[in-house]
Amino acid sequence: MKFDDDIWPSVQLHPWKARPRYGGPITLIELHATRSGIAGRTATEEYYATINWFKSPNNINEATTRPWASMSSVIIGGGRICSVMPDHYWPSFSLGHADPYAISIEIGQATNDTPYDPRDLDLAARFCAEKSAQYGIPVVVLPFLSADNHEAPGYVRHDRSANGGYYGKSDPGRLFDDRHFERKVLGYMAPPAPALGGADMALGFIIVDPQNGTGYWFTNGFVRRHSDSPAERAEWARVMGVPATPVPIAAKFLLELPEVQAG
Repeated sequence: MKFDDDIWPSVQLHPWKARPRYGGPITLIELHATRSGIAGRTATEEYYATINWFKSPNNINEATTRPWASMSSVIIGGGRICSVMPDHYWPSFSLGHADPYAISIEIGQATNDTPYDPRDLDLAARFCAEKSAQYGIPVVVLPFLSADNHEAPGYVRHDRSANGGYYGKSDPGRLFDDRHFERKVLGYMAPPAPALGGADMALGFIIVDPQNGTGYWFTNGFVRRHSDSPAERAEWARVMGVPATPVPIAAKFLLELPEVQAG
């Protein structure tokens, strides 16, 4: 994804703000809202205020062990997205127990009753689709994340986590629709049809497993790892929330895929 802003050069000057992962796994995506608490503030104003705070040397908590700062991996607001730190670092504090295993997203929302900017939800979905595909994170907003993170992998809301419960967090709040967001993410994970044509073209069928990004392909004479019954195909696509519309694909392209067998 192309970022509109990148504040890592400023953030990395303050070593208490980010911790290196040292190759550790990424199994969670955290969902947060900026929540300045200032009524009437726009998502754009939230975005730039959060950038300023994340860059500030005053963003520090002098803990008894080692200092930390309120941070995230990316900031989204007013139709813009900002990279705060690369994936091989984790925020020193965003959702506590989840942070070493997570990528954290802050979405611009001033108060719990402020509607989200649709552009920001769209950007967040695109970003999550990219990270789910990259790290094999299931596209599912977890009902709750305990302090030992045993419900991972998946997406975690701050207001439905042990950390959020302890601190009384309410973000991303009631205006964040989990199922709608999941559908948006899955929509961005569906691959486009190959741009091939001519005599190689055949009417085919492609759907994608959102749990691991695996493609299931169907065309005359070919089937990959799933029933070629139209009824079962349609039902599987419905349950998984993935595209089930026939698209033109190249038969020779199918032959290049692993586990494709002649029917």
